[in-house]
Amino acid sequence: PTQHFRQAEAELRRTQDEFDKQVELVTEICNKIIKSNEQHVKYLSKFVDAQAEFYQQQKNHLDDLLNNRTSNDDANSHSNSTGFATFAALSENSSNTPEQQ
Repeated sequence: PTQHFRQAEAELRRTQDEFDKQVELVTEICNKIIKSNEQHVKYLSKFVDAQAEFYQQQKNHLDDLLNNRTSNDDANSHSNSTGFATFAALSENSSNTPEQQ
């Protein structure tokens, strides 16, 4: 009986040590996953912000085109202007963005 008790205690210590190692390993993995998710969310947020800014700029360009076309149509109501010259001028101006200069 005493030897069985000692063997059981030794087995219990060994399995407890193994369990503790596994808990530590799983905890580390979970922490890495949490950190990775936080980074993914941060990068996705930056991507969404960049997309929103891009589409806002495109909307502004289209509004400028529409406003410029409308004002040119009013000014040139007696001519056969189609507004393509205005579009070309605006396109040329928008292609000279600060990043390209």
